[in-house]
Amino acid sequence: MRQPIWRPALVSPPKVAITGAMSEPLILGMYLNSGLLERARAGQHNFTERLKQALVPLGWTVNLFECTEDNCQASADRRGYSLFQMVDPFHARSLTMRRAYVGAFWQIEATARREEFDVALADFDPPSVKYDVASKFANGWRKRMFGEPHPEIEMKGFVLVPLQERLLQKRVFQTMSPLQMVQDLADRETRQIVLTLHPRGTYSDIEHAALSTLVERYPNVSLSRSDTDDLLKTCDYVATQNSSVAFKGYFLGKPALLFGQVDFHHAASCVWDIGLDRAIEHAGRGLRDFDQYLYWFLKLHTIGAGSDSAHIQIRETLARRGWPVVVQADAGT
Repeated sequence: MRQPIWRPALVSPPKVAITGAMSEPLILGMYLNSGLLERARAGQHNFTERLKQALVPLGWTVNLFECTEDNCQASADRRGYSLFQMVDPFHARSLTMRRAYVGAFWQIEATARREEFDVALADFDPPSVKYDVASKFANGWRKRMFGEPHPEIEMKGFVLVPLQERLLQKRVFQTMSPLQMVQDLADRETRQIVLTLHPRGTYSDIEHAALSTLVERYPNVSLSRSDTDDLLKTCDYVATQNSSVAFKGYFLGKPALLFGQVDFHHAASCVWDIGLDRAIEHAGRGLRDFDQYLYWFLKLHTIGAGSDSAHIQIRETLARRGWPVVVQADAGT
């Protein structure tokens, strides 16, 4: 498949073949963040229950661990296989799992970097997705997320910028730091730019001071504490490094301008792809009907834990990743 234009700058980690798989015991260690771990131990988390449903009938034992650095490092010396939550797999018998932005959709990947996920490298072909099927799917999720399948949407002439963390740092998947992103956008965009901070983010005094200075410098930049969903419904488009807010905006038909690399780049205007000036110029001119893209991304490239076939999807994914998993539709149903 054709890779996105911005991909050649990256070198993906080699896919390490699993050696001695036949002699390795069928044991899965799931390494989960504390909140999810508590629910998983109580049998109250759908995706971890689906993983058990997929593997236990095939003779696997599933063990749960907290996803701490020490536990994850120790996994390399444990027999069997490891599945980390949002932590990069670092040994040949490990993979990572991550929730795919909305609902009970999950991804199991050979890397924790979203820009290197399988879907990020795939080609989106709109004609391959039936419009009526995609519309029904997206309407159902719009109703769950916003209370109705066709929420009232309007453009009030501003750009929503949901800031993430590390405001002064340019990370490997970013074209520039988050605050440089705001400054470059403010220098070029005539509309108002409304910033929000991550609700669970941690920001230093230095970051707060730098943000305040930037807001004071640019009259078209402001910091808002309003509800993100309300801002999402009324903005013209979303500009971000790779915040999930931009993906959520697709359900409302809101275009995205991405300054970083991520797996949902296909429907966005990407600075990494075509440069800053062209990306800003093209923001909002691309895909308008996002329903086909949402169906393609979520239904065809993730594991839907709410689906009756979730355990089969999990088996197929793990088998494709090289784990000794038998794909059979009748076990675990």
